[in-house]
Amino acid sequence: ESHKSQSAAELRRAKALAGEARKREAMEAAQKKRMVEAQERLRNTERAVAIQRAQLEAKLRTSKEQADRLASLREEHESEKRVAEDEVIAVESRLPELEREEQIWLQRLQNSRIVTQSVLDELETSLGTGTQVTSLLKTKPGSRLDVLCSPGKAPHPMEDTFEEEPLDVQEKAD
Repeated sequence: ESHKSQSAAELRRAKALAGEARKREAMEAAQKKRMVEAQERLRNTERAVAIQRAQLEAKLRTSKEQADRLASLREEHESEKRVAEDEVIAVESRLPELEREEQIWLQRLQNSRIVTQSVLDELETSLGTGTQVTSLLKTKPGSRLDVLCSPGKAPHPMEDTFEEEPLDVQEKAD
């Protein structure tokens, strides 16, 4: 009996050891499974972080490109503005000279009108006011004498005018 009881005790001990071994294996398997799952979660997290990083880098590149384009457009605009300002300054600097030239041309036009009126008056005096030539010169619309002698009508100083040969009028001897 003692042998039986020893065998039974050894059997119980063996069963207890086997049970502990199975329990340990189950715990190790569960721990291994948790580790595999944790590693999978870590890989998924790393992939998600890599995707987010790539998206962020793409946004940063896009933002930098936009900032570069804006800077380029600003520089171009500033350059065009400086050119326009330089052109304005150049035109403004020429303005007094152009105004002086305009005054000279207006004075010449006025002198020409005075001379033309004088010649017309002299022609009327020498030919008489009722002659056909003087009537024709006074009434012919659009003639140079008509344009230059009509009061209040000043042609534009920059209009093209043609030079006429001076009329060869000989004074009649009285």
